Amino acid sequence: MNNNDDPGGSKNMKKRKIKEDPKRTLPRNGKPKKEKNVTVKRVIKKTVKKEVINNENDDEFQNTTKVSDGKKQTNIENISNSRKKNTAERAKELGLEEPAMAILNNTNNVNLADYIVADKKEIAKIEDVEKGVIHIMAYIFATDTDVLSHLRQLRSEVNFILETKKSASKSESKAKPAVKKETKGKPIDESKFENYFDYKIPVKYVKPHQILAINRGENNKILSVKIVVPDFVFNKFHQFCSNKWIKKGNWDVNRKRIIDDAIKDSYNRLVQPLIIREIRSELKSKAEKASCDVFSTNLKQLLLTAPLKGKPILAIDPGYSNGCKLALVSQTGSLLSYNVIYLLKTKGQMEYAELLKTMLDEHKYGFEKHF
Repeated sequence: MNNNDDPGGSKNMKKRKIKEDPKRTLPRNGKPKKEKNVTVKRVIKKTVKKEVINNENDDEFQNTTKVSDGKKQTNIENISNSRKKNTAERAKELGLEEPAMAILNNTNNVNLADYIVADKKEIAKIEDVEKGVIHIMAYIFATDTDVLSHLRQLRSEVNFILETKKSASKSESKAKPAVKKETKGKPIDESKFENYFDYKIPVKYVKPHQILAINRGENNKILSVKIVVPDFVFNKFHQFCSNKWIKKGNWDVNRKRIIDDAIKDSYNRLVQPLIIREIRSELKSKAEKASCDVFSTNLKQLLLTAPLKGKPILAIDPGYSNGCKLALVSQTGSLLSYNVIYLLKTKGQMEYAELLKTMLDEHKYGFEKHF
């Protein structure tokens, strides 16, 4: 077959010549390198596998909600937001929402044994069914609008206590003196936090600088911090939920027991931790705001300070790549001249010296009495 008959024949011949050229160098081990197409195929296979796995896990993340990075949820209304499916959602998926609502609203008699499914280990026993019903009720108590407004009112009436102690991981024997610990390469003197090794104070009386010091000690794992919520809050929460739900319909001892357990679970697992996080967040924002106010006030006073009384000033702001900024100020504080010089450059040093001299000569009258 002639090359004229094959329009791509010349190109193929060139490729063959390149492959059969004996002058081509081999790697040091004497073996030819593998073609890039092989590695490309492997990469494609790996990406295809990852896409298949991601597609299989899409359903798992459909009901999740994102929480902003590095920030904790501080509002009680956001109790429903979570990275994972909560226990109430899992119980609902098992078909326990209907009996939970029936027991809660006392609409009809419910036999929890009817909801046992031997094939599912989550509801294989009556105790498991009852536990799922309690989780659904607990979620309802913690997200009810009337309950939330009642909790906000309680927060304004109750005195919460802030307790700090020396962290168990950092505690040492009394015979050993305090030693500087290394945290992220920086030495930390534990004696700076001695005042907070056994410290108690009502939340409303804690000072902003104390909050910053306590948070710093906690971040360095020197202090352990705890917000003590008085039992009064739980008693009021239990009383409010009982009045709203237990008194509905006819009296049933077993129903009361389940609702009581759900109220306790709701408080211990959902309500109390969120109240504590909300208090900690408010304290932190309060301390940060106070520190910013102090800094801005001090900076304002520095910026408003007048220059040296009765003397002109040549101010130099040092810089590298952007140069040194020059500002010439009169005795009264008014700007006379400004410029930029580059002291680190090898070329043009004499020009910059002349520029500086010119600035001073132009306003020589203001300097002849002082220099």
